[in-house]
Amino acid sequence: MHKALKLIVAVCCLCQTFVHAQNQYAVLVGINDYYQAPGVKHEHSLHGCVNDANSIRELLLNRFGFKRSNIDSLYDSSATKANLLKAFHRSLAKCREGDAFVFYYSGHGAWMTNPYQTDSVKRRMSQGMVMSNLYAPNLECLFTDEDIKTVFNLFVDKKVKVTAIFDCCFSGLLPAGWTSDYWMAFPPPPEEKSMSLGNITYRTEKKKPVGCRVDSLGRTLDTLDTDGDGVPDCRDWEIASLPNVPVDSLGVMMQTISAEDYIKRTSNDPRFTKLSSDSSGFALAVNNDRAFNLSDALTVTYRPLAKRPFERANSGFLSLSAASDIELAAEITDEAGLRHGAFTKALLSLYKNNSSALPVADLLSKITDLMQKQGYAQHPTYHYERSRLTGNLVGVEQTKLSNTVTAKCVSVKNGIVTLDKGLYAGIAKGNLLKNTSVGNVTLQVTDATANTATAFDKNSRTRAGAVFQLVSRNSVSAPLVKLYIPQVSLSQPAFKTFLHKIIIPLSLRKDYADYHYSHLSAAGDVIVLTGTKTYKKYSNPTQVDDASKPYTIVLLPLPSYLTRPLKKMIAKNQSIQLVNRVDQADYVLFLNYVKEREGQPAGFVFYYHPPIEEHSWAVFSRDHLEVKPPEVFAKSLQALTQKLYELSTETVRYKSTNWINEN
Repeated sequence: MHKALKLIVAVCCLCQTFVHAQNQYAVLVGINDYYQAPGVKHEHSLHGCVNDANSIRELLLNRFGFKRSNIDSLYDSSATKANLLKAFHRSLAKCREGDAFVFYYSGHGAWMTNPYQTDSVKRRMSQGMVMSNLYAPNLECLFTDEDIKTVFNLFVDKKVKVTAIFDCCFSGLLPAGWTSDYWMAFPPPPEEKSMSLGNITYRTEKKKPVGCRVDSLGRTLDTLDTDGDGVPDCRDWEIASLPNVPVDSLGVMMQTISAEDYIKRTSNDPRFTKLSSDSSGFALAVNNDRAFNLSDALTVTYRPLAKRPFERANSGFLSLSAASDIELAAEITDEAGLRHGAFTKALLSLYKNNSSALPVADLLSKITDLMQKQGYAQHPTYHYERSRLTGNLVGVEQTKLSNTVTAKCVSVKNGIVTLDKGLYAGIAKGNLLKNTSVGNVTLQVTDATANTATAFDKNSRTRAGAVFQLVSRNSVSAPLVKLYIPQVSLSQPAFKTFLHKIIIPLSLRKDYADYHYSHLSAAGDVIVLTGTKTYKKYSNPTQVDDASKPYTIVLLPLPSYLTRPLKKMIAKNQSIQLVNRVDQADYVLFLNYVKEREGQPAGFVFYYHPPIEEHSWAVFSRDHLEVKPPEVFAKSLQALTQKLYELSTETVRYKSTNWINEN
């Protein structure tokens, strides 16, 4: 009897363990293609959002133990508000207490001013995701922050651990221009994941009318005409037609308008206060002094009612956003040539070299640092209930985590091994893969596409079905910028002698101008010293006769004792190509001697600049490195070389917004 009781208790415990085993679910949304009408793409479509969602799917599958059947993906035309709500509720119905749920969105974002938004954190603003069907009636293409809070709170109510990741932007920034005596790098603008509602076609909802009552003489008894289009509501298929827009016999507008125009026309018309409300119950209004565009905001007037999930006690909620509530989120090209959101790429990159168990607190810090290091002008924003900071990104049990990625060989032909995973799974050209079936067989990836990778097995030991494990993630990529670093064979003593005998006496002349000279917009000549006795002279074609203005700028030769260790460091950076001729370079490293002035000691200025030509524009660059003579003539040049290297890496951003290969 005692043994039977123990057996029953053991079975009950086993059943309880089985009942409470954690499951993981996800809804992933990636929208490249936006539609102004069914099947008609909008010009403001994107390129990398589907890649983002597919890569996050592979991350969940390979590193966090998700099952493919538990991941619901909505891409492009399928990513509508209605379909997203259905996907949320499908996952919600499956989730039980203790399960993990991940929502990921990559696409356009929008922000709106909201006078009813009294929360000081929100600053009278509301945000929304823009779904793909821009033609949806009553702006149902917007999935607002209120919609998001309402849905996530349903998961919180079931005590499900929710992780939400948003790679989109919520506002536009006004471009700014300025003049300067310095040449400045203007990187190419990133593609922005922001949608203007002025570009969205507004369509009102059409409903079959109830029909009109008539008297014995056939006259219509129901005369109410809410939208004033001349067609009574009782036979009007579109009772929200706009003033001064022609309608057909059914009361349907005969032309389309933008959402912006719709809001302008209806904001001050009391007839439309109710008609312009969407299914969530918010009425659209507008400040007539402001057009809604990438630097201006739509105004909405819905009252936020739902509590923020992360503020609820023990909610277990975590959200990561690509940018602040007033910033753009960039879309970039990664080192393998795949389009991505910059934020998503940062997240994926961190898991290349970190454990899946990396605590959220550390992960968030690393993402922010990496975005800054990569030079992207957006500030990721995080919200969380504090218990999430010590766990992993998606809140799954430790036993489900994996730090490896495996791929299966699907074919072998002429020594070329084809694998069933590629860039989405983080397998790229240059990576090393180890055959787990045959000992000591390691192959290097020669090429990779989104879903496949190839490697060459010169010994032909690989067979179809063999499983490979990713053991090195160092990847190979093309350079993004070409630099020319001129070099003159000079030792430290020789350069010091040249400085004291030639350059310092030259700097005492009245026409000598350096980096800190206050009249660099004046006419003058530029002398580029290509050796201690050779030079190239460039004359300004706008030369003037004013004796107080002519000057000469002298750019020094770069001594080999400084350039050799610098070139050695740069040679290891795949994003930079060193070239041997000026005409091959995007930028050239220049050196200028700054003479001593009152309150300012003498020194050297290093900077990169496009190749000097006969000029009528700035000779110097705003980005520069200024050092004092003792640092140039120190016994150890390691610190200076590192500074010059950092100055060199900044040039990548002058030329490209692509992801900089960290290998």
